[in-house]
Amino acid sequence: MNDYRYQWKASGSDEAMRSLLRFMSLCAVIVLSFGGCVYYNTFFNAKRAYAEAEKARLRQGGTETSSTSTRTSTPTTSARTRSPARTVASRTSGTSGRSSFSGTQDQLYRTAIEKSAKVIGYYPESKYVDDALLLMAKSYFWLGEYPRSLRKCDELLASFPDGELSSEARYWRGMSLWKLGENDAAEGALQRLVDEDGSRFRGDAAFALAELTRARGDLDRSVELYRISVAHASEEEFRTNAQRALGETLVEAGMPGEAVPVYRQLAERARLNQDRFDAYLMTARSQRLVGDYDGALETLRMLLRDQRFVEQMPRTRVEIARTRELSGDLPSAVLLY
Repeated sequence: MNDYRYQWKASGSDEAMRSLLRFMSLCAVIVLSFGGCVYYNTFFNAKRAYAEAEKARLRQGGTETSSTSTRTSTPTTSARTRSPARTVASRTSGTSGRSSFSGTQDQLYRTAIEKSAKVIGYYPESKYVDDALLLMAKSYFWLGEYPRSLRKCDELLASFPDGELSSEARYWRGMSLWKLGENDAAEGALQRLVDEDGSRFRGDAAFALAELTRARGDLDRSVELYRISVAHASEEEFRTNAQRALGETLVEAGMPGEAVPVYRQLAERARLNQDRFDAYLMTARSQRLVGDYDGALETLRMLLRDQRFVEQMPRTRVEIARTRELSGDLPSAVLLY
């Protein structure tokens, strides 16, 4: 009888132990799952804050737009591009100033940095560490804190030298060096990306390097780099800006004849009527520069016939008058003026 009672108690104790172990295992799973959800949600919130900050920055129309468009008679460069090279480039590249951003936009970038830092600090073994480092680097860049952006790029490259984000990190590293005035180092970093056929950021790096070399007056090199940028652009709008800059630089370099097909192709691919009109106008101006007045007149007359450009008719007529004047037909020019 005593043996039976002992066996029953032992059996009950074993069952209780098994239940306890099952409960502890379940708790462990829940804790681990919760931990995974926490760091994923933290990174998700960081990405969301960064995306909202980017939307706000782009809505401002690119407050740090390149001064390229103000140096020539070229129509204002579109600020809709998402390429940071076009947004941050300036003919005085190397200065670390930045335009005044809204407090909300700044705070969103700060939030992205804070959330990303938590992922790195609390979950250093998570698969989002490299993403978090890159997000911090980009956020610091747009806040104008270029030393910190550079430092995060270096951390990412030190920890993940061959990771899938290494190419983008090297791009932002080059951009930060440029803004810090370390142009030689920036050129080296960007050139290495340009030389990588498989790099997703080859076009972006080529554009940035073209802007940098153009700033110091190396127009032939800039033309070559803009062509690479057009050929390897990751987005249509980025390609449009690179092609526009290519046309501008060809004119600056004294090669308006080569700019004609560039502007014509730009016009044919334009999505907006204003962009299309501006590109055709630059086509006609480039034709004028090489003495092709008949070709310029035909381009301008085509604009007059196109109903999409009715509102631009006065401007088109002035360009026709200017073309007549330059060709030596003063009576016609006077009449048109």
